[in-house]
Amino acid sequence: MSGGYGAIFWLIIMALLIVVESATVHLLCIWFAVGSLFAMVAASLGAPFWLQLIVFLALSLAALAIGRPILSKKIKPRMVRTGADRVIGQIAVVREEIDNFAQTGRVYANGLDWTARSISGEKIAPGQKAIVKSIDGVKLIVERINEIKEEE
Repeated sequence: MSGGYGAIFWLIIMALLIVVESATVHLLCIWFAVGSLFAMVAASLGAPFWLQLIVFLALSLAALAIGRPILSKKIKPRMVRTGADRVIGQIAVVREEIDNFAQTGRVYANGLDWTARSISGEKIAPGQKAIVKSIDGVKLIVERINEIKEEE
């Protein structure tokens, strides 16, 4: 597969790899698209298919090894916190006794009333303050304020 047909083959491979990369954005397929570009050039110059394949693999792996670490440092995904995530780390006021065994408890945090459970399993009385440690479904997992260690 050399000449025009080989070049078309590698062009199609390159296009497919670019489409897959744009759909996944994992910085993996793009490097193989680079390799297919050079394999397309080799095919246009009349190289046999086995040489095109070696060019493709060698340059794809080289581009992957060199390019991905560089781009991964520059392109960092940004975590966008949703409304529910913003409550983590905030102070909540217990409105209804938190009792994990009885599966009761409500807190007021971030301007909303939430179902809550204690991270340690202990009961927390109404009026006490707690810090939100995590979210489990629609329940806040909280820790009573006087349990928080000085290091935090």
